[in-house]
Formats: sequence, C-alpha cells, structure tokens
Amino acid sequence: MPQIRCTQCGAVNDTGAADHPFCVGCQDNLAKCGSCQWFDDQLAACTQPGVAGLFDVSAEATPPCQYHTFRPSLTVRSRTVWAVVALGFAAAVFTLAYALLELHKPIPPRPAPHPVVKLELDTDERAIPVGARRTIRCDLHNVSQLSAKDVRLLIRKDFFRNFDMPEAKGKPHGWREEHGALVFRVPELAPGEHKIVALEVAAKKAGEFQLVVTVESNRTGFHGQVSSLIKAAAAAPAAGERKVEP
Repeated sequence: MPQIRCTQCGAVNDTGAADHPFCVGCQDNLAKCGSCQWFDDQLAACTQPGVAGLFDVSAEATPPCQYHTFRPSLTVRSRTVWAVVALGFAAAVFTLAYALLELHKPIPPRPAPHPVVKLELDTDERAIPVGARRTIRCDLHNVSQLSAKDVRLLIRKDFFRNFDMPEAKGKPHGWREEHGALVFRVPELAPGEHKIVALEVAAKKAGEFQLVVTVESNRTGFHGQVSSLIKAAAAAPAAGERKVEP
C-alpha cells in the first residue's frame, strides 16, 4: 500500500494502517478534498463528474467520497531495489570493518581474582537487661578458593557509648582501638575457613541501638557490612522488691 505524507505536519502515513485516514502525527483527516487529485485548487471545486451536486466541496471538507484519490505529489516514493541493495552492502562493509578493528584490539588482562569473605552476626533478639552481659558472635567465612590475608572486623566506637566492654581494660580480648573504631584482626582465612569472633558487651542504658560491623582485608579492601538491632531493657525488680513510682 502507498504511503502518504500529511500536508499538516509532514508525517508519513501508511494507507493500509488500521487508523487510516487519520494522521499518526497530528490526527488530521487525510481524506479531505484538498488532498484529492480531482480537486481544483483555483476553482475550489471537484472535477469528478460523479460528485456533482452530491455534497458541498471545499479544501478542508471530508465527505465520504468513493472517488477520493490522493494526489501523486503526496505519495512517498519507496526505495528502489537497487537502493535497498546498496544500503545492505554498505551495512555489510561497515560491520566487517568494525569486526576487523575489534579483532586487532589488544585484549586487556583479566583482573586477578580476589578472596570473598562473608560476615554474619549471631545476636539474641531478646533485650539485654541493663548491667547484664551478652556475647555477640561474628562469623567470618571465606567463601572463595583463595586465602584472605589480614582480615579485619571494625566496629565504630559510637556503639560503645551505650555498652561497656568488661574484658581487657575496656576492650574485649583481641580487639584493639584504631582510628576511632574497635578492630579485630585475623592474620589469614584459608579457603572455606570459618572464624568465630566473640564480642562481649554489657548494656549501660535501656533503648534500641544499631550495631554495624564491617569486614575488610588487605587485598580487596571492603568485603561487606552487616548491621543488627541490639535491644536493652531496664532490669526487672528482684523478688519481693517493690517498684516505687515517681
């Protein structure tokens, strides 16, 4: 089916489309008298004898006319077979040239594989009574086939504003303070190895506090970060002790 160019907006329309004769660009009705080859622009009249007296004719009129035929000047010329062949040949040449260029590009070296260390926190969902101790277990797991060197667990010191660390003069055993964080170092994790690092804390006041633990190593730097909500509650009164209301 021929294609017609809209005189209103210039959009190309397929006369075999379902929404024809309405323009796909501006929705103008393309089947108006002004676009018909029988319409005389100077006389503003139809020259088709079969239309005489049937309806009023004007350039913008869109009557249901069986004689309506689009002017040749509105028809969009389709590409010839040779033009299509030429376009296909040019595309093939471009594709071949691009492929040859890609073949001659140097292949970048693959990045060296890195170990991957996963971290899980084993915390009790129950609230810690204020003043009581609770052990938090940090489970390190090297899930890769490479050894992880100098693995580090880091906890920001902000967390310890609300918790005491009973062991080792304010620091749990094995933990050291470095640059505003508490750090536990593991010299090496073999492929597939697990390492449990215990952190013993005592709640100083009631509330809900976010514990954020980061794991790093000397090869890949950041491996991941895990957080857990730690709840602390006021200690329950001892048996026989009455709670004094303020």
